[in-house]
Amino acid sequence: MVKDELTAEELVQKVFTRIWKNREKLRIAESFSGYLFRAAQNLTYDYFRKIRRDRELFARFADISTSQYTHVEETLLGREKSELLETVMALLPPQRRKVFYLCRIEGYSYKQAGEQLNITTSTVKDHLIKASRSIRTFLNHYYLLILSLLLLSK
Repeated sequence: MVKDELTAEELVQKVFTRIWKNREKLRIAESFSGYLFRAAQNLTYDYFRKIRRDRELFARFADISTSQYTHVEETLLGREKSELLETVMALLPPQRRKVFYLCRIEGYSYKQAGEQLNITTSTVKDHLIKASRSIRTFLNHYYLLILSLLLLSK
């Protein structure tokens, strides 16, 4: 039934061990061979139930560990991205950095950012265009550098 010789031998050994330990309590009404067959069959069913329980437990553990790993990985990547954005923003001129921060990070409209900094909305728009271009250029160079380093390390 188990299709594995070693497992079958272990189950047979377990059946005979149980019978031997309980030999004084056993009251076999009919044939011993029938009792032996039924005991082996029940132990085999128990073995399969244990395997199924172990697989379910393993699957549950794998799901939990994978979701936890993904959560940790996303947190680390998010932290890395925000550190990189802070680095890039530090390279921008002060006024452009303020405009970018207000509009892209804080979510201000162009008009609100202009009022906050006492500049026109067209100047806010110009600063955002230039800041976005600078950040995009920096990130392109950064990722090209990382890719080059990865390729060279192989």
